Amino acid sequence: MSKYKCLNPNCDHLWESDSKPFECPNCHESQFKEIRKPRWSKYLLTGGGILIVLILLLQIDGCKQTTVKTDADSKKCKLTVTIEGKHKNEYRIILRKDGAVYGDHKKKDKVTFSDLDGTYSLDVQFVGKEKIPKINSFQKTFTFTKPPKAPEPPQIINITNTPNKLTKTVQVYTVTVTTDVNIVPMSNTEFSKDGTNWQSKNVFPNLSAGTYTFYARNTRDKSLQDQKRLVLEPFIPEPPPTVAQLNGLINQIANSNQSAYDDFLKILGNNCPVKGASSISNALELANEAFISSRSFTVTNIATNSNGDVLSITVK
Repeated sequence: MSKYKCLNPNCDHLWESDSKPFECPNCHESQFKEIRKPRWSKYLLTGGGILIVLILLLQIDGCKQTTVKTDADSKKCKLTVTIEGKHKNEYRIILRKDGAVYGDHKKKDKVTFSDLDGTYSLDVQFVGKEKIPKINSFQKTFTFTKPPKAPEPPQIINITNTPNKLTKTVQVYTVTVTTDVNIVPMSNTEFSKDGTNWQSKNVFPNLSAGTYTFYARNTRDKSLQDQKRLVLEPFIPEPPPTVAQLNGLINQIANSNQSAYDDFLKILGNNCPVKGASSISNALELANEAFISSRSFTVTNIATNSNGDVLSITVK
């Protein structure tokens, strides 16, 4: 619809018409003109519309800049957190369990948390400096239940026998079987020295010399077993040392022979009394003096009892 104005100064009438008129409807003069709207208003309206569209597009684009996606795998007890968008590396991903931080990753757009068991809270925080549309304090809770661990066989890590060697007075052994309690706890482990008779204790007393196979099995699944063989040596009486034998060992000790040092003390024992040398009272002191000072001693006498046990030695 156009607007018209009568050119008769006595009329000066304004009206609107859908089609071009022939005369002024007020004074019926045929002199009139069309009043056109300024072009800038048309441009203003068009520009304003474009501006509004741009603002809406920017808002939509801003919303797309930071999107948090979570993928919780309940079977594998795994949580994957992914941040998508233009500024995806300007966030901090925090996972907490019972209020304590389980994992904290800064400026990473994808993080996977594994081996989860229990209830966890996820917190995504913006740490960037730019003023951009952002997600701040995005929080969500996840619960995972780890399936029970399948039973495993015990692992025997050590077998010890006491004493190391039988003597005249001690004729039996005590054997202790040690397993890895991190694999199977002691409460779920039982033991045997023959594979037939089982017990909850890992100690076997009063064992005579012989060859044994010790077993450990999981009480939750008794087919899960481990075994190790052990030879317990019988007592064999040794003849008392001779003067020549001890003198030969002392000469080797004086020449820094470690093997001779060990054999000398094995034969006599550390506390065997030594006579005839000042400031030396036993076999250990004698061996140390010979080894450290390269000093040679001569054994002149060996005192024994009726069983052949060495009571003392005399040196010069």
